[in-house]
Amino acid sequence: MDNPIIKLTNKNRIFIFYSNVLSESKYQYKEHHPIFEDFKDFFYSLVKYFNNSDYLLIIKCHPAEFNLRNKFDENLKSIYEKCKSKNAILIYNKEPSSYSLSSITDNIIVYDSDIGAEMIYKNKTVIAGGNPRYKKFGIGEFPKDKNDFFLNIKKLSEGNNHTNIKDQKKRQMLASLFFFHYIKNQFDEIPFKYGDSSNQISNCNFEELFPTIVDSNYPPIIKLCL
Repeated sequence: MDNPIIKLTNKNRIFIFYSNVLSESKYQYKEHHPIFEDFKDFFYSLVKYFNNSDYLLIIKCHPAEFNLRNKFDENLKSIYEKCKSKNAILIYNKEPSSYSLSSITDNIIVYDSDIGAEMIYKNKTVIAGGNPRYKKFGIGEFPKDKNDFFLNIKKLSEGNNHTNIKDQKKRQMLASLFFFHYIKNQFDEIPFKYGDSSNQISNCNFEELFPTIVDSNYPPIIKLCL
């Protein structure tokens, strides 16, 4: 759908789903699908749920998939076209950007895309249907099963389950910790060392970098990064 015009009535009843690049090889492994059978099971279940509701689902394709759309037999658009969608809109375009689009609601759904962690900085509530790598950092909603997943959506549509300012600030610090851990891993995987930069990151002082979350509640999370 090109340049959709969305008339807003109740932000709580609008949800954005940010998709992954569906050609990623990790989707061949079961551990990436803790709730649903696979991505298509998740996607069809999600659209069906919204069809039976009075909520609006806006589906935004990953910009990298848009570039690869003609290189694979199946993509997000072809999967979407197999659905009988009533309350789900697909934006299969680079514009608007994912970040500008997020201004229309505080309700974000991802499968396991890193943009879920990024949306924490914009004070959004993020529900994950897959197994994102920031799950162990506790910076989103990670349902235990399908019923719990859709119950989280229902709560958000009713204006519940949004985190308060204090919890949002803590989640933002945890998101920073996740991205720092991610960058550190990138340095660790480089097969050569440029100066002593990787040593500086590996020997970082987390107490100085993240003072507000180094307390009795978070030692297990801190250990993930050491």
